[in-house]
Amino acid sequence: MLKQSHYKVGCDAHKHYSLFAVLDHRGKPVEQTRVNHEPGAIRAFVSRFPPGTPVALETVGNGPRPATYGLVLDRG
Repeated sequence: MLKQSHYKVGCDAHKHYSLFAVLDHRGKPVEQTRVNHEPGAIRAFVSRFPPGTPVALETVGNGPRPATYGLVLDRG
């Protein structure tokens, strides 16, 4: 788990992968990651952050399956 607890995560979800951007407590980008939609991949990525970490999910286009959102929402 990352030491800092004040992250904000953005997710641009596509059909076969999601792009995540992580901002620190000052709003400064600290990471950009592509996560392929493979079993356990999104869960592994979001589990690095404390439950309750804000995540913004895009909701339009040829996006992800509902399970993608569920994995993020399960983290609180």
